[in-house]
Amino acid sequence: MSASPLRPEIDFFSLSDVDTGQEKMLAHVLKNSAKGNVDSVIKAIDDYCWTTSWMMNVGDRKGLILEEAIRKRQPKTVLELGTFCGYSSLRIVSQLPGDARFITIEMNPLSAAIAAQLHEHAGVTSRITCIVGSTDNVIPTLSEQFAIQSFDLIFIDHWKEVYLRDLQLLEQMKLIASGTVVVADNVITPGAPDYLAYIRNNPNYESIFHEAMLEYTDTHKDGWQFLPQSLLTSEGSQSWGFTTGRSDSPCAGYCDGTVLIQPSTISTWESSTATESAFPEIQQQYNVNSIDFTELNARVGNLSAWQALPITIGCLSCDGQGFEFLGILTDNQLKYSVMFEYNSTIPGFESFVSLARAIREQYIPSGGASTCTCTNQNAIAD
Repeated sequence: MSASPLRPEIDFFSLSDVDTGQEKMLAHVLKNSAKGNVDSVIKAIDDYCWTTSWMMNVGDRKGLILEEAIRKRQPKTVLELGTFCGYSSLRIVSQLPGDARFITIEMNPLSAAIAAQLHEHAGVTSRITCIVGSTDNVIPTLSEQFAIQSFDLIFIDHWKEVYLRDLQLLEQMKLIASGTVVVADNVITPGAPDYLAYIRNNPNYESIFHEAMLEYTDTHKDGWQFLPQSLLTSEGSQSWGFTTGRSDSPCAGYCDGTVLIQPSTISTWESSTATESAFPEIQQQYNVNSIDFTELNARVGNLSAWQALPITIGCLSCDGQGFEFLGILTDNQLKYSVMFEYNSTIPGFESFVSLARAIREQYIPSGGASTCTCTNQNAIAD
């Protein structure tokens, strides 16, 4: 399988010159947790994410759903799609017997490196096999490489638009058998509606939906249709992300749409009335017209090399570092976005960030988790 042409290359995430939120979290955990104590490391991560900087971990509350699924199934073989910083891996391994085989796949080498350090600090490195690569390339190799016939439990928490693709790939590779439990996070936000429709309408699965709050927040309830379906309309020849209403973004908790970007989009943003017409109270409060778009445009000129960008209404990367995303709603379509490195020296930049945060607060939803169990061995594993 080939990678989606709309997904940025992995270098997009490799911000070696930026002290990322992941690295700051790691430093906090190493300083404030007991070495060799998994529970202490998990608590330190949760404390950091509640009090210092939001991160897209499964979190302490949805983590309990995951742990309960593990205790009920008592798996000997576990697969995780999407390691991120290793938080969910720690929760998983804490519930597994010593002889269990646990494999986790992470596409981003920076996140995998952070996870490896957390795993080492928690004393569980020998119990976790982390593979760096894309799931569509790695999954077909698992059976032969690790002599695994099927997985007892699978946790899915990576790119939402490939949940269904990877579930079906696991089926094709006969890695899902009768009794396999599949736990999927963020099926509501950012949302994986095609995945949900598939498992809910597939007689081979028994599906349970677990309502939950977005990780590390007490204010946002569940619900994936947080923007009207009619607002997510396709532009261009490809309709990835629009036909299903699926939403996705690198900052996975803060997203509401995917937009195909043309190089001219950024240059025409300055004269656009989208912000003024769609969010007049925000435009007035944060004086968006004072932003120096000319300089912003110059800094994001490399957009011409991108076919598309996953964006969000006011998406901010963890603790304000790295990249920012702002989608503007106009004519019932999400058309405009900007991408750049965080730089408060740009004239009007702080107003832009304030605007993004304000818009995000209007639309940010929460997440939910889905658990399904394969009940028909003949249909899947044979």
